[in-house]
Formats: sequence, structure tokens, C-alpha cells
Amino acid sequence: IHNMSENTIEEIGTAYMAGMNEQVSLHFETIIELRLTMAESIAHIAAGNGDSGYGTREEIEYGARARHFLCAALYSPDGGIEMIFGDPVELNHPEPFLESLRNGERKAASAGSGGDGVILFGVPCEYPMSDGNGSLAIVVGLSTKYMDEVLFLDSDKSLSYSFVIRKDGSYVVGNGGDSHKNYFDRLTSIFDGKDVEAGICIEQLRAAMNAGEDYSAVLKNGGSRRHIYCTSLPYCEWYLVTVLPFEGLDNAISGMGSRWLGIVYAASFAVVAMLLYIFFRYLKLFRDQVSELK
Repeated sequence: IHNMSENTIEEIGTAYMAGMNEQVSLHFETIIELRLTMAESIAHIAAGNGDSGYGTREEIEYGARARHFLCAALYSPDGGIEMIFGDPVELNHPEPFLESLRNGERKAASAGSGGDGVILFGVPCEYPMSDGNGSLAIVVGLSTKYMDEVLFLDSDKSLSYSFVIRKDGSYVVGNGGDSHKNYFDRLTSIFDGKDVEAGICIEQLRAAMNAGEDYSAVLKNGGSRRHIYCTSLPYCEWYLVTVLPFEGLDNAISGMGSRWLGIVYAASFAVVAMLLYIFFRYLKLFRDQVSELK
């Protein structure tokens, strides 16, 4: 029964995780598309109205602030950043971001700004820079804290929790309260000293990310189990990792199993008691008949 319960929990967890990961991924895509559309509207402000020339930097700043962005900048064809307003930002992994914008794509990327994380949204846009060259794109930014709150609104009420990570395991959003700076370090700590098992899991996760495939696995360590599911996210070089601890489901199904066993035992006792009652009634009847014959 215990093994059947474990298998049932894992089957339920797999179905739940696939649906939950898809839901969070679609929510992420909707938010990123909305913000990229806002960035495009700011690019239209920068481009101006044709004959009237480019929009002013003051107009760009006003448009960005009105859409609640923390910063705006011009992005040069060689990857240089010229701030229009806000604290200076430095991209964490600039190469994929630059390549996508050179291909005319919209792109999201993470950056650092004064020790705080920023999510940058870049859209192609040509605008005069201070060195006399034209920009490749315009970028606007939001804090990672804001994105964390918007992406995982119902995390406190959910059975699962999620992170957004890069290929190297570093966090983008969702690591609030975690002492580990890298998700791979977190996985290693879950295995509690079992370095071989941890290494196998991390290598499988890395291989799936490099191949652009989803990764799903049930991690077991002692009496604890958790299901992790990883999938790539659109418009960026990031991956969504959703984790479902089985403790809650284990307790619920174990409780159901205990109640079911109680019902079975009670029913079995009732059947045995009824059979004994019938047996003794017939035994008494038989003895009475023997006494009459004597």
C-alpha cells in the first residue's frame, strides 16, 4: 500500500507540475510581451513623427517613467549603453542580448544596477547617440523584485514554488530568502553530501537546457521527495524551474490510506462478528435438537 501511495503521489505530481509549469510560463510570456510592447511605444516616441525629427530625451524619459520603468538607455551596435535616465546598468550576459537585437528581435535580459537586479527590455530603435553614431536599440528596465512579485503572485497559496535561472544556475528572479547564490548549489545541498547523485542531477539538467528540452525528475533524499520541472522561457535566455515538495501530498494520501485501512479493519471485524454470531446460533440450535432427541 505504501508503494502504491508513493506511485500515486508521483503520478499526481507529474500531472500537476506539467500544468503548473505551463501556467507560470504563459503568465511570464504575457508579462514580457506587455513590457516589450511598452518598450516599442517608447521607441516610437524616440523615432518621432517622421518630418518632425527624433523625439527628445525628455520625451523618452517621460514616456518611460509614465510606464513605471526605472531606467531607459540607448544601446549601441557594439553593446555600449548610454543612459537616458536612471542608475547605470551592466548586462550580466550581453552576447545573446546583442545578437538578438542585431537580428531585429525583441529581447529581455538581466543586468546589475548599484547592487540591485534589473530586468532590461530591448527593442530595435535608431536614435542619435552622444558619439554621433546611431543606436541599435532602446532598452528600459524594471527591478527584479517587481518582476518576482508579478510573476509569482500566488506562490504563498500554491503547493509548488518557482525560480527563473540562467544556464549556469545563477538566479534571475524567485530566490528571495534563499542563502544560495546559484540553483545548482541549492540542488547540491538538497542531496546533503551525496555529491555523486547531485552531480548526475545537475549534469542532466544542464544537458536538457543545452538541448532546449524540458527536464522533469523526482529527487529523493532520505524520507523527503520533491519533483522539479524545468522549461525554457520565451524572449530570453532563461529557464523556469518549478519545485513541488511531496510532503503535503504524502501527508494527505497517507491520511487517506490510514482511514481506508481503518474502514477495512472495521468492516472485516463486523463480518467476522456476524459469522461468529450465526455460528453460535446454529450451534445452540443443534444442541437443542440433540437434547430433544434424547
